[in-house]
Amino acid sequence: MEFYKHTPILKQMFQVYKLATSNRYTIGFMEFTEDFVKTDGKMPEVHWLKDNYKKGWFADPFILRITDDEIVVLVEEFVYKLKRGVISQLTVNRSDYSIKDVKRIINTGYHLSFPAYYRQNGKVYIYPEQGARGATWLYEYDEDTCEVEELRVINPNDTVDTTILEFPDGRRVLTCTTAPDYNGSVLDIYPFHEKDCPSLLKPIMQIESPHKTARNAGAFFKVGDTLYRPAQYCEHYYGEGTEIQKVVFARDNLSFQPVCRVFSPSEKYPDAFHTFNVFDNKLVVVDGRRRRFPLIAKIFGK
Repeated sequence: MEFYKHTPILKQMFQVYKLATSNRYTIGFMEFTEDFVKTDGKMPEVHWLKDNYKKGWFADPFILRITDDEIVVLVEEFVYKLKRGVISQLTVNRSDYSIKDVKRIINTGYHLSFPAYYRQNGKVYIYPEQGARGATWLYEYDEDTCEVEELRVINPNDTVDTTILEFPDGRRVLTCTTAPDYNGSVLDIYPFHEKDCPSLLKPIMQIESPHKTARNAGAFFKVGDTLYRPAQYCEHYYGEGTEIQKVVFARDNLSFQPVCRVFSPSEKYPDAFHTFNVFDNKLVVVDGRRRRFPLIAKIFGK
């Protein structure tokens, strides 16, 4: 077994195979209109990042702000040298979608991704996925200095892709999927404590869907009076596509109604389409996935 480990040539070929078939993500942008959720997810053109970045790749994007000239995005930057993700601030030129600047802002020594955030009292708070650390931490982020302060744990459980949902009465909860079934059909709802989080935290609600669409694909967004949830469609494999769901509140109950499913429209990044974040109902940021070296991967596949 594993005879290649004892054969230098086969060992080198196996290393090349692993490198060639490893994943590479990138992000893209598209204009958002209300028609998107009324026309079964008919997508406008996606403008993919002009991505010649050599140090790694970008995924799980959340737009932080936009100007006439720039789009500032929080992303997972997977760093080849580190072999794990960090949270970075990516500045993109609006004119041609090229990379203007990359700043690494959170690097804990654990794999980081999905940098969801919220604004409160003029401050930015980021709560990225940090499953390898076994808990969800909250960070305060200074946009002017790009400095981050680690504040506290907001969920002591091993969860992924947490997003905050606000009920009509103003109460906020954490929505996420919990180990070991990150990509399954059960969405867990945990209480969100503003100050101190209990050392033991249990879901106050669990919502099960008929398909593997529990994992979050981005932040909740509102069109008119209707709230929507982007969910990952993982029926066949992780990150296959995105399902947009309508959020239905009924007293203390919560349910989601599927509206449409969208998959990668790109031949260059066809393998996944697992993030969908709407900013100010004007711009959407998404991501796509392919093999890092698709031609070599294709040769090995044959």
